[in-house]
Amino acid sequence: MNLHIPILALVLVGVQRGTASWAGLLGPSYPAPKDVHSNSSAVTAAWTNFTSSMEASIAPKGDTEAKFPGLANFTFSIGMFSVNDPSSVKVQYHHTSKDVEKSAVGVNAVDGDSVYRVASVSKAFTAYLLLVELGSEYWTRAVSEFVPDLVSPTNVSNMSASGSIRKVDWREVTLGSLAAHVAGITRNPAPYANDILTSLSQKDALAQGLPPLNTSIFSPCQIRQDLSCPAKEYISDIIGQPPVFLPWQGPAYSNAAFALLGLAIEKITNRSLDSLFNDDIFTPLRMTSTSYTVPYNSSNAVVPGGATNVSFAVEYNTASASGGIYSTIEDLSRLGIAILNSTLISPEQTREWLKPVTHTADLQFSVGRPWEILRMPLGADGRVIDLYTKAGDVSQYSSYFILSPDHETGFSILIAGIGPKVPFASAFIADTLASTLIPALESQAAHETAANFAGLYRADHTTLNSSITLAVQGAGIVIESWISNSTNVLPLLQTVFGDVDIILYPSIPDRTSGEIAFRAVGGPGKAQDFGPFTRQLRENGGWTSLDLVQYGGGSYDSFVFNMDQDGRALAVTPALTRASLQRVI
Repeated sequence: MNLHIPILALVLVGVQRGTASWAGLLGPSYPAPKDVHSNSSAVTAAWTNFTSSMEASIAPKGDTEAKFPGLANFTFSIGMFSVNDPSSVKVQYHHTSKDVEKSAVGVNAVDGDSVYRVASVSKAFTAYLLLVELGSEYWTRAVSEFVPDLVSPTNVSNMSASGSIRKVDWREVTLGSLAAHVAGITRNPAPYANDILTSLSQKDALAQGLPPLNTSIFSPCQIRQDLSCPAKEYISDIIGQPPVFLPWQGPAYSNAAFALLGLAIEKITNRSLDSLFNDDIFTPLRMTSTSYTVPYNSSNAVVPGGATNVSFAVEYNTASASGGIYSTIEDLSRLGIAILNSTLISPEQTREWLKPVTHTADLQFSVGRPWEILRMPLGADGRVIDLYTKAGDVSQYSSYFILSPDHETGFSILIAGIGPKVPFASAFIADTLASTLIPALESQAAHETAANFAGLYRADHTTLNSSITLAVQGAGIVIESWISNSTNVLPLLQTVFGDVDIILYPSIPDRTSGEIAFRAVGGPGKAQDFGPFTRQLRENGGWTSLDLVQYGGGSYDSFVFNMDQDGRALAVTPALTRASLQRVI
């Protein structure tokens, strides 16, 4: 049998199989924007629109559709941050409710240094701490290695006797599964939280169709319900809880998972989380207003309800790794920039961390460690931007920490108020912010890319007729024309990509050499209604066809740009022709 296939036949097979596909590549369409705060930036205009929406929503008699009823009764702070624009941290919006204005405790007017409880945003801190202190190799280690009480001889015997429905097999639960909410263990920060038996009389229970039970079945920690349970008793109570799922079966949000993750980190390091956070994260990042425990000085605290609100000063003890941290908009900006810029961990670890671990039943929502990943469609071409977020809600406080790795930019939202609508108010702000600012970031990135990359590139050699013309159109950088040694190269590429635009996507930046590599994929073709398998073949084949065809080791889809210190392209070298073409327009 003859297995030798001519290269042109291979290319044509690709066309027949539909490699002229469209879903682009996962990641940015353009290099991240560098100007997100100046008066000429599209992001600044969008921020003005966003703050106008906020003002309309808190107006006393506002009746616009965007209005969130009662938003003015909440106190909130919102901030932006960008790796590439240091002045972005000045972009903030604050609103102080009348309740806080009159409070006898804490601040009476909030700003970037006002201290809120960040609730479950603490989980992102805890996952980050593990990476900084221990490294990602610990994700695969069983929690029982470091918290041996989980697998005491008695408990192992009970696991075998009770079966997998009634007992968690802790030998199968890894630190990584805890951090990604796929350990399958109980949700609540403590097993006694939200147990209505503690508030129902036997008479009330019977009236609601429940069997009579006595609180004597509870441990002392379960009866106290004040989160002050010592670690050993806490673990004993956790062991008694049946699993929700088997490990890695599917996501099930768990506060208890992060309490155990925090205990494991303490056991591994033989240090307290308080000292680890201070030494590994808060001090290096100059997060001077952030703390793992209740702040000693409450002068900057945001305390809705004043002296009657005890929730600000509640210590979470063992559960603090899940939801006990206090912070500010200014400090969360420092944290966000450090994560996006790989300040405390390697770029490789950052790239690994900012990836999904599992999906949910929603096509636009995945889960990481501990990221709540929102897959946001953008524009008519279906481009998807992944927002790595962490929400937090506890008592009178709600929060969002939002990263857009494609734009090397993020946002934080901190809100406080009385009543059950606090998390909904926070979500309303996040929705308004994302729908306004994310498209603006993309637009600004496209505008800067046009200025920095678009135009004519040609060979310096006067006898060599070689050139390439690039333009920013819709989905990215498009090759408008390409001549190599007086020959039009585009027909050759179209045998691979089909009769569609050829779009360049940024793939690898090399700051040391001042180069940026791009990869080419075929742009969108004529819209057609395909089934899922044909759609994968025709519209989502870009990632499967990268590096498909080479010429003498040079890939047909590889383009490397030489950049100046201001981020402007000076030249491009297509790997297919090996000719360096200088930018002239």
